[in-house]
Amino acid sequence: MPVALPPTPPAEIQVTNADDNSRYILTGLRVYGREAELDKFAAAAKAQGLTMARAPAPKSEYYTTGNIMIAFRPGSDMKAALDFYHLTVRGDLGQLNVRSLVVSLADAHDADGIKGSEVEDWDPEDTVEN
Repeated sequence: MPVALPPTPPAEIQVTNADDNSRYILTGLRVYGREAELDKFAAAAKAQGLTMARAPAPKSEYYTTGNIMIAFRPGSDMKAALDFYHLTVRGDLGQLNVRSLVVSLADAHDADGIKGSEVEDWDPEDTVEN
């Protein structure tokens, strides 16, 4: 009897810029918000096993929120990463200002790889999943 194997998870999450159709890889996200909301977000990211860095709110009258950056590292479960991204963008993890972190697909696949690429910061509304 044949056995159906689960599909191979993607090695990367490819997205397209909604404005010019250029292709990118979603490498993570950055969220800004109040400390209580960042705590909730951080707990959810930790439960998913995602790589995370947190910066506290600077002592400034112009910046009143801290931020957390999540990296979707090579070898990560990209389906879980994309599910987490969707939860965040929908607002299920709090009232956060969400930014997509992307690198050019062409740059990511050149000789230097992502290490030689500039990470761009996008509004999720400008990001179309492929």
